[in-house]
Amino acid sequence: MSHDPFVLLIIFLFVMLAIRISTLAIDAFLQSLQDHYNLNQIALNRQELRFITYGIVLKGVSKVIWIILGLIVALDSLEIPVAPVVAGVGIIGIALSFGSQNLIRDVLNGIFILLEDHYSVGDYIAVGDTSGYVEYMNLRITQVRGKEGRLTTLTNGSINIVHNQTKEWARIDFKTTITYDSNIDLALDVMQKVIEEMFQETDWKKSILTPVMSSGVSDILDTGVELEIRIKTSPGTQWKIAREYRRRLKLAFDQQEIKFGRFEQTVFLPEVSQLLSRQIINQ
Repeated sequence: MSHDPFVLLIIFLFVMLAIRISTLAIDAFLQSLQDHYNLNQIALNRQELRFITYGIVLKGVSKVIWIILGLIVALDSLEIPVAPVVAGVGIIGIALSFGSQNLIRDVLNGIFILLEDHYSVGDYIAVGDTSGYVEYMNLRITQVRGKEGRLTTLTNGSINIVHNQTKEWARIDFKTTITYDSNIDLALDVMQKVIEEMFQETDWKKSILTPVMSSGVSDILDTGVELEIRIKTSPGTQWKIAREYRRRLKLAFDQQEIKFGRFEQTVFLPEVSQLLSRQIINQ
C-alpha cells in the first residue's frame, strides 16, 4: 500500500465511522432486547440500569478493538511487518500479565459484577467508607459520586462487599421519640395515618409500595418512648419520601399536642436550695 498520508487519513476516518456504527448497533441491540420483555415498572427500571451499564462496557470494548484493528491496518499501509509486531505485543502482554495480577483480578471481578448484577450505573451503593451513586463503570474500575460531588474511583478487584440501596425495592426504617406522658397509641395511629394519606396522593402512590410494613414501640430510652414505623418504597425514592414524611409528621404531632422526646436532667445544688429557702422565710 502507498505511504501517502491520505491513506492514513482514510484509515482514521474508517475507524471513527466503525466506532460510531458499533455504538449505534449496540444501542439498537440492547433496546430490542429490552422491548422484548414484558416487565412490571420496578423490574423495567432495573433492566434499564443494567442495559445502560452493559452499553457502556460493550462500547468501550468495541472501541478498543476497532482502534487495534486500525493500528494494524495502518502499520501494514506503512509496509511495517505486522506479524512480528503482533507477536511482540503478545509476548509483552503475557509478561505483563504475570506482573499485573491485580489488573486481571479487576477485570474478572468486573465481569462477575456485571453478570451477577451487583450494581449498575445509577445505583446508590456503599463500599467500605465510600458511598454514592455509580456514575461510570467498566471491567476494571467503578466511579462513585458521593457527598459534595466527590468522585471516588474504585478498582473492581478491591470491591469485596457492596451495599446496594437502590435495587428492586427499598425501605424506610423511621424512628422517633415521644415523651413518657404522651399517648403512645395515638402517636402510632398518627404515624400510620400520615403515610397512608401520602399513599393516596398521586405524586406518592407509585413510589410507596407498602405504607406500613410494621409499627410499634422499638425501645424505652432516657429521652422517652421510641416509636418505629417501616415503609416499603420503590428503589431510590426512600430519601425523598422520608423527608416529606418527617415534615408532615411534625405538623400532625403539633396538631395532636404530641411532644417529641428530649433529654432532661435535674441538677440539685444544696447551697442554692438553702439560699432560696432563706429568701422565702424572710418574705
